[in-house]
Amino acid sequence: MNRRLLNMFNLALLGLLLCTMCQMSPLEPTVGPVMIIHLGPGETIETGERFLAVNETGNILWYLGYEATYPIYTRQVASDTGWVDDFMGWCGFGLIMYELKPQMSFEFEAHTPVKEGSPWRVGIWFYNDQELQDYEIYWSESVKL
Repeated sequence: MNRRLLNMFNLALLGLLLCTMCQMSPLEPTVGPVMIIHLGPGETIETGERFLAVNETGNILWYLGYEATYPIYTRQVASDTGWVDDFMGWCGFGLIMYELKPQMSFEFEAHTPVKEGSPWRVGIWFYNDQELQDYEIYWSESVKL
């Protein structure tokens, strides 16, 4: 198999892994060196909100997405018992690994949850290496529409 096909195969497998991870219990939310800031209503997604992800570490971080400004993200909705996953589902086909250099940022849009009126937040998996083994989910502040 040539290298390009092998890379495409690996990204497809990683996409499948991400889909499985979305269905599992959420990791304990972290607040850390990546800030995800709510900017306001979406511009390209009718039922979306804009966010800014900022790498405040001294290291390059990696994330997966369909474009640099279209990352794979997860959502949680607030309930009486805490944060609950709002499963969306993602396709692994076409995923690309992007790097976020220290002190750099990117804007992205996320679909709002179906359950209106409840506080919610968005999280992105950021990886410490290109092998995509060591990761953390960084969450936005709570958004209420």
